[in-house]
Amino acid sequence: MGGARSDGKAWAGLRVAGKAIAVPLVTILLALMPVAAGWASAIDGAPTLPGVPSSVTVEAWLTLDLEGDYRWQSTKLQAGTTSIGVIQVHHGFVIATDSAVEVSDPSFGIQEVPAGGALATGEGQHLEVVAPAGQARLMFVELVAFDAGFPNEQPDSTKAFSVPKGRYTVAVLKVPGGADAPKPATVVAKAAAPAIAVYPEGAGAATPGATGNGAFWLVALFPA
Repeated sequence: MGGARSDGKAWAGLRVAGKAIAVPLVTILLALMPVAAGWASAIDGAPTLPGVPSSVTVEAWLTLDLEGDYRWQSTKLQAGTTSIGVIQVHHGFVIATDSAVEVSDPSFGIQEVPAGGALATGEGQHLEVVAPAGQARLMFVELVAFDAGFPNEQPDSTKAFSVPKGRYTVAVLKVPGGADAPKPATVVAKAAAPAIAVYPEGAGAATPGATGNGAFWLVALFPA
């Protein structure tokens, strides 16, 4: 459900326990990619991706067989110490853009996503999210096949694209800050589809890599 509250904060709908609920938005840009069932965070054994500089960290990834028409969809969320309810998700990622969150699933238990980290999610997975420190901004980014959305979905943004039949690695890439940071176009020069940048709130629209800029994320799709 879209709209605005009397306090001026924007809201968007997430599907929780089969219905839409209102959650506060945060001002972060987002991107999305696919995932395997269960927890698929890239801690050890992260893939080597073509053209990606060694200074860029693969925060989470998954490998999928894809073909045809898809869309990226993104939903901003602010988590607190109390769960807002069960959220059904597609293949995609949870990106914790400023503070750590705990993501729980009845089948896979609880997974902590550290500040700046990301976690892969599976198609149809049911999750709950809390912020142990009291508040955290995060982004749900999902890969949705054509006409495969859930009822009551109201993402903040969507982007359609197509890919030929093949196996792909989808990854959340954390780009370091500072004047010597690689430019986004360099990081994803060999990606198989357009990538999307994700900036922490407050980073504004400054050019990535400029002096004083902090780290940001790129979500990109590469041939596996």
